[in-house]
Amino acid sequence: MRNLFFLFILGIAAYKGWEYYHKPTPTPSIPVNVSAPYLTVYGKDSCGLTQKTLKELSEAGVRFKYRRLDEKSAHDALMARFKEKSIRIGGAYPIPVVDLNNEILFQPNNAELIRRAKALAL
Repeated sequence: MRNLFFLFILGIAAYKGWEYYHKPTPTPSIPVNVSAPYLTVYGKDSCGLTQKTLKELSEAGVRFKYRRLDEKSAHDALMARFKEKSIRIGGAYPIPVVDLNNEILFQPNNAELIRRAKALAL
C-alpha cells in the first residue's frame, strides 16, 4: 500500500514538473484594423513568386506592407493569423501569403489582387 501511495505522489510530482516546463508560449498577434483597409504580403526574398507579386503591386501603385518570413517575428505573426482564421497548416505552405483586409490568400492571382486592392483604395 505504501508503494502504491509513493508511486501516486511521484506521478503527481512528475506531471506538475512536466506541466511547469511545457507551458504554451503566447503567440504574437497582429492587430487587425478593420476600420482601414490593408494589404500585407508574407514571403521570402529568395522566392520568385513573392518578388513578382511585390513588383506588380508596386508598379500598380498599391500600398502594402511586406513581411519577410525569414524573420521569426513575421513567421510567428503569420502562424498567429492562421490560428485566428482557423487555417490548419501541417508544415510547408505556398508563398506568398497575402492578408487582404482580413482575408488570407495563398499565391493569389496578381491581377485579381491588384483589382481588389484598388477597389479598397489601397
